[in-house]
Amino acid sequence: MAAEFGIKDFAWPAGGCLLTDPVFSERLKELIAHKELNLDNVALLKLGRHFRISGHAKLVVGRDEKEDIELENLAKAGDYLFHPNEQLAGPTSLARGSLNEGLIGLSAQITCRYCDLNGATQVDIIYKRISENLGTVPAGDCPCVLEVSPLNEADLAGLRI
Repeated sequence: MAAEFGIKDFAWPAGGCLLTDPVFSERLKELIAHKELNLDNVALLKLGRHFRISGHAKLVVGRDEKEDIELENLAKAGDYLFHPNEQLAGPTSLARGSLNEGLIGLSAQITCRYCDLNGATQVDIIYKRISENLGTVPAGDCPCVLEVSPLNEADLAGLRI
């Protein structure tokens, strides 16, 4: 149409609606299927790697420092944050939903999978649950540490959204 009207200088369309992004759309469909569609959860869809760890819980793993910071900022009461110890480079992960001890361990293993292990087979993953009062952990609670091995690729693939 631009040529038809003799327009030679115009801005190209950029990106457009996120719903046209296949990854975003798949994540949104998965969120709807689990009846978890709300603004807090939609805000996470643009970030990281997503894993459905149970029917009522998911984990988002940051891909870079910017996403790690954003995940920390989006954490709300009841969420869990995971990250490697200070001696290890790795992501921040945010778990949302109903977590038990087994799902906390699984979340730590997934987080470990994306750490720079430097030859280690087990590493310490630190986690904490965000409390109601100002987003801090209540006195006497976590942060807690789990020594874990990374989740193997076959099991990881079955959880990836």
